[in-house]
Amino acid sequence: MPAREIYWNIQGIWAMYALFLVAAAVFAYGVYQHCRLILLGKPEARFDRAGERLLGLAAHALAQVRGLRDRYSGAMHLLFFWGFVFLFFGTVVVFLQADLGIPIMRGYFYLYFESLTLDVVGLLGILGLSMAVLKRYVFRPDRLINPLRHRSFLDDGLVLGLLLAILVTGFLLQGLRIAATDDPWAN
Repeated sequence: MPAREIYWNIQGIWAMYALFLVAAAVFAYGVYQHCRLILLGKPEARFDRAGERLLGLAAHALAQVRGLRDRYSGAMHLLFFWGFVFLFFGTVVVFLQADLGIPIMRGYFYLYFESLTLDVVGLLGILGLSMAVLKRYVFRPDRLINPLRHRSFLDDGLVLGLLLAILVTGFLLQGLRIAATDDPWAN
């Protein structure tokens, strides 16, 4: 049955969880800071027009409709947004199997979701991030050129570079695992 070993050849998984706790603490602090700022404002009814608000969420956050007005930018955001959404679900699948013991990464699910689908969306994510690098540092539209935002210009490059590194190293590690284990499902 098609399957693969999770955390192949990786020792010290505890370090991943320790780093996760640090990242979760930093994230929680950021959420706390934002909530403090938001709570300074006047109260407002946010649960009225629930259907309209859910449609807005679907259109603007999930389908990126507003961003698609500019085809290049819209496609760029859509590719890396949905690439990372699917890769998050892939990480959840690994968590379900490795940490909760639910044998989910096997058979056709492993072949078509965990292998094929995640490889395709990973490549699409790399394409979207590469488009972002080109737009910000090669084509450089006037609205992205602001001498007062020099630090932001460099910070954006760091974020884009780190996101690209995550995706590219994922493919490198997968290729190394396939080569080292002579995976019968490599094709």
